[in-house]
Amino acid sequence: MAHNKNPDPEAYLIPFPAESFSKPVLLTLGRTSIGRAASNAIQISHPSVADHHAVILFSNDQYQIQDLDAMSGTFVNSTKIKSTLLNHHDKLSFGDRSFLFLMKSAPASSESSKSFFSPKETITLFEEDVEPSELLAQTAKEAAKGMFRPADVDLDEETEEASLAHHRLSLLYQLSEKLRATKVLDQILDKGLELILSALKASQRAMILLGDHSKGQLQVSAIKYRDPQDDSGSFPISRTIVDWVLTEKIALVSQNLTQDTRFRDSDSIRIHNLKSIIVVPLMKDDKVIGMLYIDGKDILHTFSRQDVAFSAAVANELALCIENVRLQNELIQSERMAAIGLTMTNLAHNIKNLLALNQNSVDLLGLQLKTLDDSKIDKSWHYVLQSFTRINNLAINMLAFAKEQDMVLKPVAINKVILANREVIENSLSSKGITLEFALCEGDPLWVMDAHQFNRVLLNLVVNAIDAVKHKTSGKIIIASKLEDTAETLSVSIADNGIGIAPDRIGRIFELFYTTKGTGGTGLGLPMVKKFVEKMGGTLTVQSAVDVGSTFTMTFPKIAP
Repeated sequence: MAHNKNPDPEAYLIPFPAESFSKPVLLTLGRTSIGRAASNAIQISHPSVADHHAVILFSNDQYQIQDLDAMSGTFVNSTKIKSTLLNHHDKLSFGDRSFLFLMKSAPASSESSKSFFSPKETITLFEEDVEPSELLAQTAKEAAKGMFRPADVDLDEETEEASLAHHRLSLLYQLSEKLRATKVLDQILDKGLELILSALKASQRAMILLGDHSKGQLQVSAIKYRDPQDDSGSFPISRTIVDWVLTEKIALVSQNLTQDTRFRDSDSIRIHNLKSIIVVPLMKDDKVIGMLYIDGKDILHTFSRQDVAFSAAVANELALCIENVRLQNELIQSERMAAIGLTMTNLAHNIKNLLALNQNSVDLLGLQLKTLDDSKIDKSWHYVLQSFTRINNLAINMLAFAKEQDMVLKPVAINKVILANREVIENSLSSKGITLEFALCEGDPLWVMDAHQFNRVLLNLVVNAIDAVKHKTSGKIIIASKLEDTAETLSVSIADNGIGIAPDRIGRIFELFYTTKGTGGTGLGLPMVKKFVEKMGGTLTVQSAVDVGSTFTMTFPKIAP
């Protein structure tokens, strides 16, 4: 979908907190005056606001706010200012009135759009240029409350409105009962979308995205069309709206643009190209776990505020059930892992005992075979010894994975720990023609870490990298450390230019006992690394391409000593 390039960043003010429906106010690219007087571009009718309180200026692609000596002052993020530059998500206060300063996202590039993943190739998300000032915003929590309190309606409309509210409340209770009896996530999402389409007559299709928004990962988990034959395989979505809904935890709805004079006469064609939309975050406590995105047939069939209230209430119900399913799955997984751990421990001990009992026999047999001086026997015996070694290593890894080792945390010079095994690794690689490089952060920062376990998982990743590049003519491994987020996060990565991991396998490499090395691997190495990193509160990620190489990155948050 083509987009017109707009070099000027658009910005908006939204009343904070948005307890009632509010319209995002578009800031002009020149001078936007704020105050109680009617002559201001943004008039705030409140005694605590001065007649001419502040001004927002746009210059050099930046927005700047200046206080106009107002008695109550102008505050940005609770700090009194005279003049300062504004950033996305800043909270502005004029007297007793507060606003959020929000930027409009630029159209997503192909790279940034990777934060959205489709469940199947037939569904495509594409950018839709929605003007935020044509929407109404309200906090999701307040929007949901509207489902359970009477709306302000005329007496002539009261009976119809009350009947609709009663009917929808009944539907919501029915949905709640159905969801409580369902333990399958796909069925929960499907029932929720089915109810939305049946209750909101103006709706044409609905979609649920789930995931971790803070990491830029949202997945299309469910999508439903009122008319199955209308499945065009694409779904318009505005990145600005998604960002606002998930970050600010607000519900957005398109207002009735047919009342806007801009869309009469020559602009009437545009009306039929616009979609009426409702976008609501799915929240568990104060955390956003996903988003409900609904669009209508066209702008002539708009959604009401009661539609938003119902959608927000459904979103709350879905979020609760999604979280319950997640907790149940975690419990099942914990019980399964506990059983696996016990089995692995018993099995590993038995294997080690059997190996110990037979070690003397193996040694004696080896001495006897040497006296025969038979090359064929020597070669076969070498394979037998290799197998014994692998069995022993498997038993050691099984015990290490199953055992809950105590974390010994203390500040360590992280680069020094990384370089501790440099000589051993380089000696091992030199004979294989593999190059080892380091790209470590400056200053060798102190980081709270279990140095022993960190060293073990680092070597595990290095061994994997060696295995990936051993058949390359110019194999190279790079070990890097980097401080990010103003030294609040440490990342340690091991990159190689090896064979890479096939796309159909990369999703399974952290599974217990899954290996891409055939008989040469145990399937315990990466799960052990992942287990340690997560115990440190961090994350383990991988980027890989076949015949290009792989990069494994361990990210650790800062821990107080």
